[in-house]
Amino acid sequence: MRIPTRHSLATSLLDTVYIMEKKKLALLLSRQTFLVVITDGLLELLEQKLTLVISWTSDISKIIAEVESVAGIGKISVVVSDNAANMKIAGRLVEAEHPNVVFNGCSAHAMNLLLKDIFKIELFADVLKNAVKVVSFVRARHLFLDRARSPRRSLSNCEKTGELSTPVLTRWYAQEKCIKSVMQNKKSLKAAFADSNIMKSYNDKESLRKLVEVRSILQDKRFWSKAKTVIRLTKPITRA
Repeated sequence: MRIPTRHSLATSLLDTVYIMEKKKLALLLSRQTFLVVITDGLLELLEQKLTLVISWTSDISKIIAEVESVAGIGKISVVVSDNAANMKIAGRLVEAEHPNVVFNGCSAHAMNLLLKDIFKIELFADVLKNAVKVVSFVRARHLFLDRARSPRRSLSNCEKTGELSTPVLTRWYAQEKCIKSVMQNKKSLKAAFADSNIMKSYNDKESLRKLVEVRSILQDKRFWSKAKTVIRLTKPITRA
């Protein structure tokens, strides 16, 4: 069998496969009773400009029409977007134009906003700040990171949980995950900072300053107690 050329892969063969997959998707959509359109607002919509709200509404209406031309009229029942006030305005316009469509805010986005506000509270903010300091310091220094990972080497892949994790702004569970990862590695982290051979490897002024700060966090009983409290209070939200 002759191997196709790069040109044919990128042109005629790609076009053929695209048409085939599009037909499969159209058939799949036509078999559904109800469909949901999930979208996200433009960053500029935060400026609450009416023209942009109307533009977004028009774009969604075009998407609804395009999908229903394949799947069938009235198949789209819900449009989901973020929970910004201007998106809710646009959502009402969509509902007015399409009586069979319900606009709904994204639940995950709502959870993200809720946790974002919670972590502004002093207790939560302080614990997260210290957890980030620990994770950032260890992940940037391979000897400490290797020591933190060592207890998990004998475990099977499905059991290897607890990798030190830094929070990501757009992931609503990431703050709790960061704190929990420090708690899960408590024993190995303390062992690493008690290892004189590892400590000798980071004796420059800047590393020493950060090392002393992180070690004081790990030795602080109040940090661990507060971290447990934060995890307990955020668990109902992150598990929702």
